[in-house]
Amino acid sequence: MAALPPILWRRTVQILSKKYGLTLRADAAALLKDLLAESSDVATNERRLMDVVDDIAQSYIHRQGAVAGSAGQIVEAKVLREVLAKLTLNDADTLGSAPDDIRAMQMFLHVVDLFKVPKWEYCVEARAFVRSSEPLQLHATAAIQSHVLRDRYELIKQRVMRNENFRPPTFAAARNTDFYEITPIKNLTGSAPGAYLLFGMLTRMAEGKHHLEDTTSFIELEFAGEVVVCSSFVFLKVMKTVGMFTHGCFVLVEGEYTNRQTFRATMMGMPPVETRAQTIATFGRNADIFGAPREATSNAKTLLREREAVNVSFVVLSDIWLDDAKVLAKLRFLFEGYMNHGVIPLAFIFIGNFTSKPYIYNSSNYENYKELFKALADLIHDFPEINRTSQFVFVPGPTDPWGGKTIPRPPLPDVFLARIRAKVQNAVFTSNPARIKYCTQEIVVFREDLVSKMRRNCIVPPDEHQESGLKVHVRIYLLAKTLIAQSHLCPLPVDVQPRYAAFDHTLRLYPLPHLLVLADKYDAYDYHDKPGDGADADSGFTQCINPGSFGNHGTFMTYTPCDQEVQMCTV
Repeated sequence: MAALPPILWRRTVQILSKKYGLTLRADAAALLKDLLAESSDVATNERRLMDVVDDIAQSYIHRQGAVAGSAGQIVEAKVLREVLAKLTLNDADTLGSAPDDIRAMQMFLHVVDLFKVPKWEYCVEARAFVRSSEPLQLHATAAIQSHVLRDRYELIKQRVMRNENFRPPTFAAARNTDFYEITPIKNLTGSAPGAYLLFGMLTRMAEGKHHLEDTTSFIELEFAGEVVVCSSFVFLKVMKTVGMFTHGCFVLVEGEYTNRQTFRATMMGMPPVETRAQTIATFGRNADIFGAPREATSNAKTLLREREAVNVSFVVLSDIWLDDAKVLAKLRFLFEGYMNHGVIPLAFIFIGNFTSKPYIYNSSNYENYKELFKALADLIHDFPEINRTSQFVFVPGPTDPWGGKTIPRPPLPDVFLARIRAKVQNAVFTSNPARIKYCTQEIVVFREDLVSKMRRNCIVPPDEHQESGLKVHVRIYLLAKTLIAQSHLCPLPVDVQPRYAAFDHTLRLYPLPHLLVLADKYDAYDYHDKPGDGADADSGFTQCINPGSFGNHGTFMTYTPCDQEVQMCTV
């Protein structure tokens, strides 16, 4: 192997240090030097060498989540080796057979441990996300609990204030009053009765009364006559109900401040939605809000790899009742179908509940539950190609042990899983909700009966007859719009849906994910606003799906990331 000329090596070190702020350790320097010397094209062509070094440096910085040019970044040999391995994979000209291709894509699939996701909170002064120093613990302190709603308020408020319809005019256009001015509730004290626009959280301070609260104060709401409810407050003249307005939701309310020091609401709307692309354009990718490991390669190369992997698919199933022989027979039939067609999914996402009846905490149920997962392990083991190729992601349901009613729920306990861990080599047991990262795409899975729970707690009954021309039931449409506008999986009050205060940030939908799986006992559905031709993975379009009940109806869904297509299936 020819040695790399000293002048080219010095040039390499200069680029890494001066242009990218990277300092090589001795072992990392030896690794990189050997790699560059292996290629005669690189070792003898300075321009080609510079291109390769730029690519490696950018990939390393992206992998570490750092900023190019910032000083003090030490290049570790272990991380550099991972970066080089992925660069080699992405630069490969050909792929092997279909199963080999899918197995190679496993390295781009990450299931996030929700209880280890760092908390990032919006700092009003810095206008950026900063990492919180609050401890991640199940039993949160009073201070942490008091910050939960404030953090949600600041998150949505900054999104609203960056919307062109609410952003105050600049000095150059100071005379332009064509924007909506939001008045803090505290400022109403001592003000003359009149029309105002407020932003805050719907809540209840006294029995039988509704209030609006922000970080400054609160005020009682009066709903006199018919309230016009809008998809986005800027479309005030659009007479349509878009959203489920419950206590705990942050809303924009227009109305009149009365002499009784109450606020008579005449119009109410959800905050304007911000696309994923807009969020990333504002804050970049440095804040690791989703919590998944960063890819070693650049976003553009990972996206290219994602689109080229046309054989990659995910199979999503909910309500897999292992205590029902018919369900196990359907699973076997499903596996046989994939084997016969020679198309094996990258991952099977198995969502609870895993029994048709709620788990009861006694010795009898303990043994039965353990045996059910043994039977599932034997079933998967009967299909060795699927077992070797596919990853099996298990998301617990509301009645599975030992999550209880509080969210997020922990993974299934290890005491039931010894057999399946031994026989299914790619089994991953995660929390509920669950976060999955594949290449550039972010997927959120949540198993909860949200449709009925949200509808039951609406304080302003939605007009379900106004929306026409929808391909899904209007309640699905309202639920999807609500969760996306609230940037949260469950905006209900804690007395309706308990949650761990220190982990409320794991329920956020910000930036919006590419795929939102809302597994529900409701019928299967696929709701989305289609992007235009040529839209990429960060175009902002979020797809909401419910695979339906596999136990009841044998329904499930397949998702192909290369074109973001969802297909409803039945066994």
